[in-house]
Amino acid sequence: MAAAITATLGVPNMTAPILANFSKPAADLVNASTPLLAAVVRDSYRAVFKARVAAGVSKPFVLPYGIFGTFILPILYMTIPHRKRPWVYAARWLVLAFIIAFNIKIMRETSSTNMSMGYTSGLSAFWGMLSSVTNLVFTAPQFDFERVARRKVSKTATSSPKPSRKSSRSNSPAARSNSQGGLRKRAGSKRRRNNKATAPDVNVDKYEYYWQSYPENGTFVERLGWVVDLYTNFRGVGWSWAVSSVPSPAPPEHPHTEELVKMETIPLETFVGCQTYKDERDFLWRKLIPVSLAYIILDIFKVKSTEDPYFIFGSTPFPLPPHLASTPHWLLSVYRHSGIICTLYASIVMVFSVHDLFQYYVFSKVFPMRGELWQYSSVFGSFSQVFDRGLAGFWGAWWHQTFRHSFSAPGNWLVQHGYLKQGTTTTKIIIMSIAFWLSGLLHGAGSVTAIPETNWLKPCSFFWASGVGVLLQKAFCTTFKPQIAKMPRIVRRFGNLMFVLVWLQVTVKPLADDFAETGLWLGGPVPGGRWVSVVGRRRGGSPTWKRSDVGILVSIGGRAVSVTRASAQATFMIMLRRSHVLFV
Repeated sequence: MAAAITATLGVPNMTAPILANFSKPAADLVNASTPLLAAVVRDSYRAVFKARVAAGVSKPFVLPYGIFGTFILPILYMTIPHRKRPWVYAARWLVLAFIIAFNIKIMRETSSTNMSMGYTSGLSAFWGMLSSVTNLVFTAPQFDFERVARRKVSKTATSSPKPSRKSSRSNSPAARSNSQGGLRKRAGSKRRRNNKATAPDVNVDKYEYYWQSYPENGTFVERLGWVVDLYTNFRGVGWSWAVSSVPSPAPPEHPHTEELVKMETIPLETFVGCQTYKDERDFLWRKLIPVSLAYIILDIFKVKSTEDPYFIFGSTPFPLPPHLASTPHWLLSVYRHSGIICTLYASIVMVFSVHDLFQYYVFSKVFPMRGELWQYSSVFGSFSQVFDRGLAGFWGAWWHQTFRHSFSAPGNWLVQHGYLKQGTTTTKIIIMSIAFWLSGLLHGAGSVTAIPETNWLKPCSFFWASGVGVLLQKAFCTTFKPQIAKMPRIVRRFGNLMFVLVWLQVTVKPLADDFAETGLWLGGPVPGGRWVSVVGRRRGGSPTWKRSDVGILVSIGGRAVSVTRASAQATFMIMLRRSHVLFV
């Protein structure tokens, strides 16, 4: 297929050098080593995409154009004060319509020869739509939200809050029922562990911390800083809308009064087991160790995935190597699914840990508040939540809560406006169902932007089924509550764990198939991976990470320059200078 398209369009055939190794490609491909087979498929996908780009059918993911509708336009619009300008506030519907149309266009046309980047382009586009709907429809950040800011303590400073000033929220077309836009108060503020120490590293002698509303009368730079913080703080640490699972100060009791923040309410650990850090040494140690372990896991998985045709073709049948063909089907399925879940966990830990390290040591030079340790916390909660709450604890407490604010925003809006009654079982089911529905669509969007033809409903079905699983377990436990209550705690916890493992094993196949069919596992090995280097040479595969595996070009003055991961800092500076970063 790739050869036919590239020949027709006159594009260099990327698979030719590899196929030249086979005297009879149709027969020899079946007998080829799986690492070599992975290289053939990967380069075929890349050739197809380059052919589509040459034909004008597809476009590569370009920065900053690719995130214009996700971050740039929403941020610029939000920097325009609209609390006293009803016409500007009403214009949000036009802005939202453009954002949705723009990001749908990105999803339909954009991909990348870097399989991970191709998948991410879809996630980014859908997230842009979801976050914009959250901030422009279901909430009103300029009217309702506040963040923790700091200022140097003056000699005349007092610890009492400033006199209350009337909020201009009432100027909006539809006033919220309370100053926080109907968002529920953080459960963590009411359920903190009294015997736990609060987060240190707060310089109260030098600074006073206060709740800052949208700086309507501030300079453009001040408004821009407030809005950028809003759009880049996914879990809301240091904001009045922070998700309940992360360590963050209790929200203000008197909104929009520049009330001083009760920094002593920041716990080292929340009720779900999400932890912040005692000091910089603790922060550095608990970031570098997980990154190192995640690096090793990803390195090993890269090699193991190239030994199994499933990670190349997904659900498409293909002859297995002897050592896999002799493995019982159920055991092979468990092996594959366990590897995928462990790899996803390692990937998330690595990405967010590196992100936190970069923010603390680099980004804090621009945003000083990011240089305070209480702003950072563990990516995942305590696994004890899975033992105690089963599947609900897995998704609602242990798994990362990066997108929880936007997933729960529609349900909170329905409660706030009286469409749902707060606290009822029906309301909880509806809010949970909306969250899992949106989660499925978010991951389905990544499938849409992959190079191969995929079925975006596959990843959706996994997350939708997870919602069903939570309801089933809850119904079962409610029905048999008297009998379950008599069981020893260790038996109940073991039952919760087994239900989670069995449910994931039964339902994860569509998601696992989609990951393989999108080509996610065909990316190059991690840079400097020792397992890949040693094992790869012995098995005839690609032995080392190559610069071409990144798939990033920087377009400067019309010239395409290849970029390695080692030059990430240089790339970042180029982006700041408004050059175009081209992912091909």
